[in-house]
Amino acid sequence: MAHCDHVSWLELVEGNGGPFVSYGWRFAQVIQEMHAPEKQFPQLIFFIGRRQKNTALHQLCKSKYRPSDKRDAINLRADRNSVRSSHPRIFADWDPGRRGILPAFNSPKVCHRKEDIPVNWPTTSWQPHDLILARLAFLFCDVICIFADDIGGLEATISLLMIWANIGSSSSLPPHIRPRVLIVTGNTSNTEKILNDNDLFFNIRRGENASLFFSSFMDVKISNLPSNELSPDARYLRLDTELLFELHDARRIRETSGVMFSATHLNALFEDALQHTARDMLIPYNFIHASRKGNLLDGSIVSHLLMFTRQGIRAHVPYEAVASYIASAILMDAYPPSMHGKCPTTPSL
Repeated sequence: MAHCDHVSWLELVEGNGGPFVSYGWRFAQVIQEMHAPEKQFPQLIFFIGRRQKNTALHQLCKSKYRPSDKRDAINLRADRNSVRSSHPRIFADWDPGRRGILPAFNSPKVCHRKEDIPVNWPTTSWQPHDLILARLAFLFCDVICIFADDIGGLEATISLLMIWANIGSSSSLPPHIRPRVLIVTGNTSNTEKILNDNDLFFNIRRGENASLFFSSFMDVKISNLPSNELSPDARYLRLDTELLFELHDARRIRETSGVMFSATHLNALFEDALQHTARDMLIPYNFIHASRKGNLLDGSIVSHLLMFTRQGIRAHVPYEAVASYIASAILMDAYPPSMHGKCPTTPSL
């Protein structure tokens, strides 16, 4: 296969009955760059903006960076500096000012697999890009980083966040697993920072918005970039530190909850969630049910357990032996070979 340097993750293309989602298996390509994907646990950062976003991406995502040839696409890149670590960083990025639907017939790709997936779009006023982000892409994000100056300021940023909050998350995982939001501004004045924090608190954290917002996002904070008189390395050092802190906290919560997915599992879950979203994006995506595909629970499991227990009683088998055997069978069923990279613990969900 020819060398591929495309970075497009998801695109919307023309289709019958509404746009199709065009997927070129970019997630799988990024995972293949990792040396032990079954033992590595990636974290995804989503950059949203335009010029300032591109500068930050070039500075913080150490890859063979080049601007995407598809400006309307959602892109995905691996951070080369962390790709061999236990927790590689993956960067997605998108420009909310670019919401075009691409022509259905583009020149064929010879360097990677590509599929245009028809979508059962709900009858709603929400735009297709916002639906795909809120119901699919954000399910796999740890941090969403919005560059406010790129999209019209803090007020426009809050409006965008509330659109996604109104659409709602499709994740079946607990609310504390939702992505946290970092709003990046270029304000250097302490007074402006205080005013921005107050505006954010009033608009998002007030009663009628708070429950809606925090059902889709775990937290929201403001980050201020230093003066652009500094070198790029110095200017984005604080943002890099803040991102590392948020990633560490997200990782701690995921590990405690037992949902820190390996790269292999993350890719499989994303591809399954993509098909689920295309079929009916308003139905929540259940991570537990997805993990049991091909290994479904039989509806008669309760009657089987009762029969086994009764047989043990009739044979005068000690209770501890019966319970131990049942527990072992349940664990073997729930944790098949290659499914989990760590010893099972008590489920936290």
